[in-house]
Amino acid sequence: MVEYAYFMEKVVGNSKVAATYLEAVKDFAVKAGVRELAFSTGDFSAILLTSPIAIFVVVEGEIADAKLHVRKILRELGFEKKANLDEIFELAEEIEEMPIEEVVRKMSKG
Repeated sequence: MVEYAYFMEKVVGNSKVAATYLEAVKDFAVKAGVRELAFSTGDFSAILLTSPIAIFVVVEGEIADAKLHVRKILRELGFEKKANLDEIFELAEEIEEMPIEEVVRKMSKG
């Protein structure tokens, strides 16, 4: 099971639930500077990205499965090459492991 929604000029996707979630959080996430938000609950995992487009994917499985489907959708839409997305996800995983002080230091350096 893979449900997704993304925003181009309007919300498009295969799931009303994913579309509703994306519409509800997109503006807040962009204004707050959230580039990636991933979470799991029970048997389901989800990921929200705000760049290069706002996209939300829910899968039955692990967060890695959701990331895989985000990559696939973005490639299908022509937004990212595989290498660029790999770099983004590697940085996100690196930041997850850092103390907050180091994250702030890294972000302020540019």
